[in-house]
Amino acid sequence: MAGAILTVILAALLGADVQISHWLTLVVLAGLLAYLTWGAISTKGAFMAADSIYASSKEGLDARVAPQTPWLGLPQGIALVAASVILALANALLRGDDISNIPAIAVAGESTLLLSLTLVVGGVPAAIYWLSHKHWMPELTRFVWLVWMVVGFAFTYGNILTRMYPA
Repeated sequence: MAGAILTVILAALLGADVQISHWLTLVVLAGLLAYLTWGAISTKGAFMAADSIYASSKEGLDARVAPQTPWLGLPQGIALVAASVILALANALLRGDDISNIPAIAVAGESTLLLSLTLVVGGVPAAIYWLSHKHWMPELTRFVWLVWMVVGFAFTYGNILTRMYPA
């Protein structure tokens, strides 16, 4: 995300045509990056109070972590679908489309592609882990979200470059 923000700011400084939708998307990305940084990179006091996102699996050395199931669960699945739809809409805005002219089938198609790539890229290491260890990969949910962010960044970055340098 930080790379996308820096790329668009640098392009604007070099004189590229950066529209209001790009700036709004960057403000949202910057806010998300700040929120994730604030919540995930805890201070020493927050770490000692077990207030970070890794409290149950990394900080509790005495407690046994329950084995993870292969599925992400309904809340995580709904969140992945909703985030994919929102990202597909944001990408359509980055391409310069008007919000009223974005076809639902295009948003559904891009969301499906994003989710499919996420499941394939996240599923291959999970399957290899299952075949070699005979139990599910630890931190599978976090890994799937990380893969989703990387694939989503690639889509968004491609849309920014396509918009800035049309063929």
